[in-house]
Amino acid sequence: RGVLVGVPPARRGRWAGALSNRAEGRRNPRGVAAERVSAETAYDLVSDNGFLASADLTLAVGGRTHQIRRHAASAGSPIFGD
Repeated sequence: RGVLVGVPPARRGRWAGALSNRAEGRRNPRGVAAERVSAETAYDLVSDNGFLASADLTLAVGGRTHQIRRHAASAGSPIFGD
């Protein structure tokens, strides 16, 4: 379970996107030199207050490094404190 900043539009869904297992930092901001693999993260909202949401987050497909936090951030609802 995680706390998201912002509330996804649907109570239940999946975030999908190809991810690499390479670090995406200052030297390689998009992991462009790495092989990208299809990945999906499933979420199910437990509760929200309009600003923060508590959600059950699971690796549906994949299992890449930082997959959950990267999918949540790209969907506009980053993990609280990330």
